[in-house]
Amino acid sequence: QELTNKLTEQEEILKQRPDITNEKYQELLNNQEKHQEEELKPENLPTD
Repeated sequence: QELTNKLTEQEEILKQRPDITNEKYQELLNNQEKHQEEELKPENLPTD
């Protein structure tokens, strides 16, 4: 479910920004995911 939302979002962005190629977008998406993974690492989570 979440994946389809992401794809629709991606298509919308690509329509609005024809200068961003699909490849470039995927690259950005991958970087974002990596970043999220980094944040989710236990040592990076804020401690109460």
